[in-house]
Amino acid sequence: MAPTSVSPAFDKVGYWSPNTASIDWCENNYTVSYYIAEFWNSTSSILIAVLAAIGYMNLASYKERRMTLLMQAFFTIGVGSTLFHGTLRHKMQLLDELPMLYAATIGMFICIETHFGKQGRWFPIALTVWIAITTVMFSTTSGTLQSLSFQLTYASMILTGLIFLRIFHTTRRAIRPTPPPVSRLIRLTASSMIFAITMREVVEVEVWMWKGFVPAVMIVDDKKKIN
Repeated sequence: MAPTSVSPAFDKVGYWSPNTASIDWCENNYTVSYYIAEFWNSTSSILIAVLAAIGYMNLASYKERRMTLLMQAFFTIGVGSTLFHGTLRHKMQLLDELPMLYAATIGMFICIETHFGKQGRWFPIALTVWIAITTVMFSTTSGTLQSLSFQLTYASMILTGLIFLRIFHTTRRAIRPTPPPVSRLIRLTASSMIFAITMREVVEVEVWMWKGFVPAVMIVDDKKKIN
């Protein structure tokens, strides 16, 4: 697979070179450590695993298996994201992106059954089949196809989750006025997600896809090569 960047500032040689991931986020590679490709992206991802572990321990005493399973998925995201940003290797990218889809799928299961009630045995089976299909699809593709399909799938699931969040919030307020701190937290969460998705970093990076909707990233086709 071709390197993920056409900019020398992004494609500095490091311990894990050459980069084989299909996406390279907007942080210069190997500028802080020879052994960590994206130092700040990698180290900050550890927080995801820490928060997920705290959430799991707080929920372990409850019988809601679906919630502890969600925390386990988030923990895997934190570990996978740390390894992906630290190496920019394709296998580590899968360890980051696939758990994101798993967590989003579990979240969808929780939202749908919370809002509409139990759906029967067919529902978790259907979601399991969906997870199996996406795992095979993302594991056997690469380059632009893999990145584009992941971004579209994940974005649609997150958008659906935001819609459910709005429904839950509206329903709760109709039954009982939500305390102001909770309302502010929900608005802050939605605003932060929108800001994170639309934010563009002012760096030397080529942005030619989803301009204004995806963070400043480089999605490079396998046919692209650098000297």
